[in-house]
Amino acid sequence: MKFLILFISVISIQFVIKAQETKIFHVYFPFDVSEITESEKARIYEEVLPFVDSTQVISIQIIGNTDAISSNEYNYELGLKRASSVKEMLADFLPVISKISSLGKSTPKFPNETSQGRQSNRRVDIVIEYNLKMEELIDEFTGTESQPFENDTTITFKEGVEFHIKAESFYPNKIKDVQFEVTEVLSPFAIIQNNLSTMTADGRCLKSGGMILTQAQIDGNPVLPNDSITVRIPASEIDTSMTIWDIKVVDGDTLWIESDIQMTYNEKDKYYEFKTSNMPSINVDAPVIGPAIDKIQGLFKDKNTTIKARGKSYVECYLISYDELIVLRGDLIKPKKSYFAPCLTDPNDIVIAHVKKKDKDFYMVKPLGEIKLKRGFNHFVIRKRDLKSIHSYREYENTVQERCDELLK
Repeated sequence: MKFLILFISVISIQFVIKAQETKIFHVYFPFDVSEITESEKARIYEEVLPFVDSTQVISIQIIGNTDAISSNEYNYELGLKRASSVKEMLADFLPVISKISSLGKSTPKFPNETSQGRQSNRRVDIVIEYNLKMEELIDEFTGTESQPFENDTTITFKEGVEFHIKAESFYPNKIKDVQFEVTEVLSPFAIIQNNLSTMTADGRCLKSGGMILTQAQIDGNPVLPNDSITVRIPASEIDTSMTIWDIKVVDGDTLWIESDIQMTYNEKDKYYEFKTSNMPSINVDAPVIGPAIDKIQGLFKDKNTTIKARGKSYVECYLISYDELIVLRGDLIKPKKSYFAPCLTDPNDIVIAHVKKKDKDFYMVKPLGEIKLKRGFNHFVIRKRDLKSIHSYREYENTVQERCDELLK
């Protein structure tokens, strides 16, 4: 008789509890590209395949998205191509037939006004509807657990940053239900792409050992862990002068303030490690001191490096150190000039400028020493012959990335 009562209870649970759930995975793409990168393929295989193998999948939608550059028609087709690439990649592994569609640029999840937002919008969403297993239904209905809530979890993101999360850190939610939006900024090009710099809030310059911008969400709502998360940031070489800096936005610019988070250094396996109970946006950095500052005193009478673009207005302008990973973002308050705080004046430092004139875009990527200096006026001048037309943003970004990569050789 007891067995019959238990059997009837289990049957009732199936009808009382809403079993259907949704899980979303994201595949990210470079600018104006519909082919999936090898690193993204490896990540998606690692995340999606174990999930579909362990659940009862009801339906799969593959939805293409783009940034806001170019027309509605072009972006719709680009989104469709991206969705088709993902479907083709997963076709042999999915338990049900997937449906593809494209939103193009019509429904941006992130602001297209920033490089970081545009980068996050270049993606395909894999939306999987699935049923919970019977034991999970029983646990949710009765408030009991037929097995441990979850195990400790390590999440490795595409550039190598790791989150080590203790079991039940997001209780009563499960770690697998948390969507982690993580931007890894581990190179000069990534700093530029995300419209960042290595300037402190009090005007000092930092040499970066890596930045991460993070957010954790469940169904679009931010969540924080109830236990500390261990974060590891990889590095080719470990600099023990590096410390943690927190993000601060001042007049629209992202600046850094020194944090009280303690960091440790693993020189054998080459990573920085720290613990945090927040979803951090942090910078592993060390202030620039000594000779780099002394150079400025001899070259300029004032404290500003001024780079003027004759007859053209700036879209963006950066100065990148040749010797250290230091990226300064120009202050573009006046449209024909770009100002930089006095951290860099080495002739090998790279100037990256994107300017406009009469709705036409131009760019320049040159060493500081090759730009004309008007010493009496304390500024450099970008001449017409220094500039190249931007025929496509992909060409411009590729050129910038190549020069940034050269600095790291």
